[in-house]
Amino acid sequence: MKTAICISGIGRSLSHVFDNLKDNLIDCWDDRDVYYVLGKSEYSDRSIKLFEKISNCNLKLYDQKDIDIGNITMNYLYTTKDTKPTPQTIAKFMDKRVEIRKLLESNNKKYDRVIVSRDDVLYSKPVSDTVSTLNMDKMNIPNWGHYLGGYNDRFSISNLENQKIYLNAWNHFKEVKDFHVESFYKYYLNKYLGRNKMKTFYIEITRVRSNGIVKVEGFNSQPICNL
Repeated sequence: MKTAICISGIGRSLSHVFDNLKDNLIDCWDDRDVYYVLGKSEYSDRSIKLFEKISNCNLKLYDQKDIDIGNITMNYLYTTKDTKPTPQTIAKFMDKRVEIRKLLESNNKKYDRVIVSRDDVLYSKPVSDTVSTLNMDKMNIPNWGHYLGGYNDRFSISNLENQKIYLNAWNHFKEVKDFHVESFYKYYLNKYLGRNKMKTFYIEITRVRSNGIVKVEGFNSQPICNL
């Protein structure tokens, strides 16, 4: 089976997580391509040098200019004061995923499974071991971290057509007024993919801050039927 691994971010924590990503996300597959959309920042040069070590890697440097988000408001009920993202941070995070979709479409390759990940996370073990029994006709997401009853957006794995829909979410952001990332993904995926396509599974993914501090996660299962 041929695998596409789609990663996005600004490389802020990459020096702390790169070896883990390489071992547990990228190089655990026999036949894979990597797509990395990297936001321009003070970390860009360092991040590019790291990903130059990766074979079959399609890298795009993303311009971090502000995005017109209109009158949309951001819902921060689940965040703490010191980690609250700005509206532009969220917009650029999601827009980078749209750019990944464009890369996939421009390459016009066929993939049996497509993985979407961030570039600031650690995996507890090889992803290939964790997802080996999953149905790629489903949109498989972690069974925890569904803030405000939404869908965890940290990781997904599915077939190519499903992931093209997943990656295109930001192009529909104006359909809601009170924007919260996980809640928006639930609205969007239920509408454009179908709730019957959604499936959760257990995988341990931990975020790492730019200073190397690992964010403590709660991996409490929340079955999709309860969302």
